[in-house]
Amino acid sequence: WCPKTPLLPAISGGLNPRTVAANVRRLGVDNLYLAGTGVFENPEGPKAGVEALKRAAAEALGA
Repeated sequence: WCPKTPLLPAISGGLNPRTVAANVRRLGVDNLYLAGTGVFENPEGPKAGVEALKRAAAEALGA
């Protein structure tokens, strides 16, 4: 739909440690996943949010 290639789709909205695996299963790994609110709304702070998201992403990727 766009003459410019390659494109990197950006996936955003509702991404957090609980939803990352389902998104990766449905959409694959060739995307840019953005999880601002999913990180900053962690009750233990953004650093804990990043760590939780990293763990969830690693599990989703089988690492």
